[in-house]
Amino acid sequence: MFSDDDEVVPQENKKLFEERLGAKTAMEHAKGHFSGGDGVKELPVILEAILSQEPPIF
Repeated sequence: MFSDDDEVVPQENKKLFEERLGAKTAMEHAKGHFSGGDGVKELPVILEAILSQEPPIF
């Protein structure tokens, strides 16, 4: 999860995460560094992504 106005993690890292780690990423608008100080207390998009995952088969 990236924010278009994060002053700590550059947006360019999104592509690196996708290419080098095979990560699924998303860009949120105006969430800063996703902290309480940035006004972010909940991330429903993350919860939705977690809940939509297939459970592992052991």
